[in-house]
Amino acid sequence: MTDPRDLELENQDLTDAIVSAYETIESAIEMTDFLDTLTSASPLDRVLELTGERLNSIIPFDVSAFYLVNDDTGELELYSCRPAAEAEHIKGLIAEEMEKGNIHIALRDQRPMLRHIEAEDRNRLLLHSISTTRRCRGLFAGVFSHGPGHGDRLTLLLFTLILSHCANALESASLYEMVHRSNLALTGSVEKNRILFNKLSMGIDEILRLVRHMLKSDPSVSPEEKANRLTVLRAAYRYFTQTGIPEERNLREIINTVVRHYAATFSLEEKSPKLAVTGSNLKIGLLQGVLISLTLYEVLATAFHRRPEGEWENLEAGTSLDRAGLLISVSPTKALENLERQELSMLRFLVTGELGGTIRVDPSSGILRIHIPLS
Repeated sequence: MTDPRDLELENQDLTDAIVSAYETIESAIEMTDFLDTLTSASPLDRVLELTGERLNSIIPFDVSAFYLVNDDTGELELYSCRPAAEAEHIKGLIAEEMEKGNIHIALRDQRPMLRHIEAEDRNRLLLHSISTTRRCRGLFAGVFSHGPGHGDRLTLLLFTLILSHCANALESASLYEMVHRSNLALTGSVEKNRILFNKLSMGIDEILRLVRHMLKSDPSVSPEEKANRLTVLRAAYRYFTQTGIPEERNLREIINTVVRHYAATFSLEEKSPKLAVTGSNLKIGLLQGVLISLTLYEVLATAFHRRPEGEWENLEAGTSLDRAGLLISVSPTKALENLERQELSMLRFLVTGELGGTIRVDPSSGILRIHIPLS
């Protein structure tokens, strides 16, 4: 007959074991919570750091290391090791286990593998895969001094539980990081587009104001002449927004484009006015480029085709670029000596009112000089 005292002791042992198991499971539930790590500055590092702390609370490791799978090569690479000075040591141990085929088994079985380290007496190497149901994320490797309770089933089950949740957290961290990068890129793109849109809207508002002035001013100018001005404005605007976004363009190219347009419009290809361009390759923006294009057209139109037939063959026009800005000169200019003439009102408006420049006729040489600051 069984002694009641033996039954009582056995019952007490079972009760203690059950209580201990419950406490362990409760602590394990806390150990599998990685939610807060995903919003940290470096979620991947934080997940592994927290996992290492939780594993060390179960078995005090002398060395603990995390290997992660390189997505490009599919190979295991050492990501972190504590202490860092033991990195070469752990690499050597993993290389030995790799040669024996044990790393493949540990990754395949997804459960703890304990290996005796031959040269280190009581030391053991614990290997465990870090895997989700879909893929292997990496491998945990830890060196510890073997002691009571370090190899029992409950302890090893806790390892599997924690590393399983670690793998899921790494998956979530990667996804979170990807979404975060996408959001940042999207936010940056939206902000960039907002700035460009505002810039474009302001430019359009200025150009519409200019169009209204062009249509209302100079009542003596014919509808055909006003249509030519609008054609130049439209062509210049298209030149600056070829990609849909206002971009800076080379001033030398703008001048040449306007001259070609002018010569083609008035069929002056064979005897077109020469507008030589010298100086630096300065770049300018949308609104200033449109205004300069219209100014050049007004200079050419006033000096050439608005004059009586045959009076413009000997005229010469030129531009130069320097640090002071754009200088346009036309000579000789008997027809332009009176700058208050109504035909020059648009030219005066563009140069002095819109571009902040100056326009004058040199009394000694009769050369019309227009200066436009570009800084």
